[in-house]
Amino acid sequence: PRPVLLIDDEEDTLFPPDSVERLNAAAGEPKEFWQVPGCPHGQGRQCAPDEFRSRTLAFWEKTFSTAAVSGMYLNADVAITVETGSRVLHGDR
Repeated sequence: PRPVLLIDDEEDTLFPPDSVERLNAAAGEPKEFWQVPGCPHGQGRQCAPDEFRSRTLAFWEKTFSTAAVSGMYLNADVAITVETGSRVLHGDR
């Protein structure tokens, strides 16, 4: 199983309201879900910057710490840099 962190912006009008709940229900463990209150689509980092940073860093630390990854095969196709929010794409493996 691959760890999943789902972040949903509560006031997102671009996707159906239950879409992230369906993703969460379908995801295997380990998984985490956070809904950013009162926030429009894609603005979670701007609406709650301290909590966004804290939650994402905690997830990455827990997921990719030495203890968490010992014996686990990692195949990261997309990595998100927390500070800039930019995507770093990796080639096929």
